[in-house]
Amino acid sequence: MKKEYAGKIKLYADENIRYGIVLVLKEQGVNIKHSKEVGLINRDDQTHFQYAKKTNRWLLTTDRDYLNHNKYPFEQIKGIVIVPDTGKDLVAGKIIAWLKHELVPSGKGIDNCKVEIKGDDVVFHFRKEGKIYTQKTNLF
Repeated sequence: MKKEYAGKIKLYADENIRYGIVLVLKEQGVNIKHSKEVGLINRDDQTHFQYAKKTNRWLLTTDRDYLNHNKYPFEQIKGIVIVPDTGKDLVAGKIIAWLKHELVPSGKGIDNCKVEIKGDDVVFHFRKEGKIYTQKTNLF
């Protein structure tokens, strides 16, 4: 049975995310587009950032370069989710867990945030009143 995450968050996966992960997320009802579906293969990080910004989607990537808050400002994008590149599609389960337990129940969203999934932890980076904060929580 498909879970309905669509409408709560929309994702755009850059080319660093294996298509198998995207397929698993789609199967679970996640509203996600992959860079190959929109013709953005072999493009630089700024192109992926701008596409996510233009389409009002969270950027899903394995690229930690997006943590450079000066080059990729919080305020310019809905959000960024950085997942480990484990070589396995199991990371999709962690993304689903994050969506289900952190974002979907509240429906409040956490716009202009960067999220790193590290093992069983989620690390949030956000700017509040001009300062950058980091907050770590456990996924399970």
